[in-house]
Amino acid sequence: CSNTGIITGTESTGGLAGGEATCISSSNSGKVIGTKDVGGLVGDGDAENCINKGEIIGEKTTGGIAGLGDGIISYCNNEGIVNGGGSTGGIAGSTFEYTEILNCVNNGTINGEGYTGGIAGSCSYAENCHNNATVTGKGCSGGIVGYHSSTFMADCTNTGEVSGTGATGGIAGVIASKIMGESNRNLINKGKLKAIKLKSYKICKSALEEFLKE
Repeated sequence: CSNTGIITGTESTGGLAGGEATCISSSNSGKVIGTKDVGGLVGDGDAENCINKGEIIGEKTTGGIAGLGDGIISYCNNEGIVNGGGSTGGIAGSTFEYTEILNCVNNGTINGEGYTGGIAGSCSYAENCHNNATVTGKGCSGGIVGYHSSTFMADCTNTGEVSGTGATGGIAGVIASKIMGESNRNLINKGKLKAIKLKSYKICKSALEEFLKE
């Protein structure tokens, strides 16, 4: 399946499907505009072997592939610009705790106002994922994830520039616990960092509070 047209909606808006959806071997090149849970392929759901080339614009929970990741998102590629608030990422804006992001690549510019990441704004599991594009956030920003709960992250690389006004990192802006052991390994940053650390804790705390309201 594929979409090339402009899609406009409110909550759970995607280029191909809205809420609780699965996309396989599909593509989107149209602009997608929504409020919450906005994605290039699905607003809320999972995806495999999908690509987005369209611009994605959302107010909360916005991603190049899925706004809210629910399940497994694997072998997906985002090439489009993603502009969002709350939680914004090249692959997913945010995910459920059990969601896994595997073997995904982001090459599209990411701009966010809360948790902002090249792969996900916030997530708990990412493996073999790579960001090659600029990430700019007004809250907590990371080359891979803006906020990582530290369940599992491995074999991920960032080469894009990361700029943030809050906690900013080449891999993650905020990590819930220390990276250690086999659950978090082989994490490489090659991108340039630009961080304004003034009041970063307050900014990140505000971003977390906004995320929990969604």
